[in-house]
Parts: sequence; C-alpha cells; structure tokens
Amino acid sequence: MADVNRGNRPLSPHLTIYRPQLTSMTSILTRITGNAMLITALLIVWWFLAAATSAEYFDTVNGIMTSWFGDLVFTLSLLGLWYHTLAGIRHLIWDTGRMLDVPTAEKLGLDRIDRVGRADHPDHHHRLRSDTMAYMTDRKRARGLGSAKTGTAHFWAMKVSSLALLVLIPLFVFTFGSALGGTYDEILAYYARPFPAIVAALTLIVGFKHFNDGVQVLIEDYVHGLANKVALIVMTIISYGAAAVGVFAIAKLAL
Repeated sequence: MADVNRGNRPLSPHLTIYRPQLTSMTSILTRITGNAMLITALLIVWWFLAAATSAEYFDTVNGIMTSWFGDLVFTLSLLGLWYHTLAGIRHLIWDTGRMLDVPTAEKLGLDRIDRVGRADHPDHHHRLRSDTMAYMTDRKRARGLGSAKTGTAHFWAMKVSSLALLVLIPLFVFTFGSALGGTYDEILAYYARPFPAIVAALTLIVGFKHFNDGVQVLIEDYVHGLANKVALIVMTIISYGAAAVGVFAIAKLAL
C-alpha cells in the first residue's frame, strides 16, 4: 500500500538541514565513495564486454585499464572501497543498537574531520528561524499520518547486499586483479573456469543492486519533483543495464 502522506513526512537529516559534525561528514563521505565507484564498475563491465567481443577490442580496452589512467582509477577505487567497506561495517554495528553514544560513534569515524559547522554563526540562526517547517520535531510532523508502509524492505535489501559484498568483494579483487593485464587468450582461459566467472557475475549483480538501492536514498534526499522520478529511472536503467551487460559478457567468456 502506498504512503499517501509521503510528501508531508519529515526527511531524514541531510546537508540542507543538518549542521556538519564528525559523524555526518564521515557518513557523507561514505555516500561519495559509494557513488564514485560507479565509474570503476562501468570500466570493469567495459573490460568484460571487450573480452567477449574480439581480441582487437580487448587489447584497446585492456591497454587503457593497465595505463597510468587505469592505475590511478583503480588505486583511488581501492582506497574508496576500503573506506566504504569499513563505514558499512560501522553502520551494521549501529543497526544492532550498539555504540550509538556520541563519544563512541565519533571514535568510529574513519577520518579526523574538523567540526567547522559546529561553531555558532549568525546565518545558521537565521536559517533556523526562517525555515520553521524543516526544524519541526519529527513527532509533530508525523503524528496522525499512520505507518509509512515502506522502508523495511529497502533497509533489509541494503543490509543483505552489504553482507554479501563483504564476502564477494575480496574474492573479486583477488580474482580480477590476477587476470587484469593478461593476454586475450589468457583471459579467455581464466574466465572459462567456474570460480572466477561465478565470483565476477555475483559481484556485478549484488554490487549494482546495492548501488541502485543506495543512490535511491541519495536522490530522494536531494532531488524533488519531476527530476526525482527522472533521476530514479535513469539510475535504475544504468544499474541493471550495466549488470546485465556484465553478466552476459562473463557468460559468453565462460561458455
């Protein structure tokens, strides 16, 4: 059942209504790293598609992936992946109801971010007074609206995919890293083996599903009206389309 009062419900705290602090900035960085890794994921899909197309096409794409540009992208991606993974573990811990006190939560921050926005500023107080609706308590704004009827399924989908990726990502990094830079014939032989092919396919499926669920929350927080619907449709097409192309290419290599 749809939530007919969705537009009247309070939004979760985000950049326009939330003063910067250590935990919020590390959470925002988690979103940034997660969405930035889409570029790397699309490059990997392109690499698999090239390998499934022809030797000449593969040599071109493989040359780009193993160039200084590819080295830079993968180095930054590994750093972002490491941060995103540790941040995800932090959220999994919080979901159990543990370590939610402020001192412990801040200790779980992975970087020392200065609390620039914590200091009082006249503009901040002006925004508090001028945007009263945004600062009403959640109870006052949500009272009488009933259950939202949504959210639980999305929450569990994110948690299940997160746990699956904790296993799949290290396996994929190991197998894909071993293959990257190989010759065309070596790649064909490598992904004709069940284990690396299955790991790669599962990682793409679960990874793009996890990305699509995550970017949905980001879009709902910051994009509204018609642009919200358009952005959700576009990102869904990109997510599932890229996963389908990648799985098709891997299947063609394996069979």
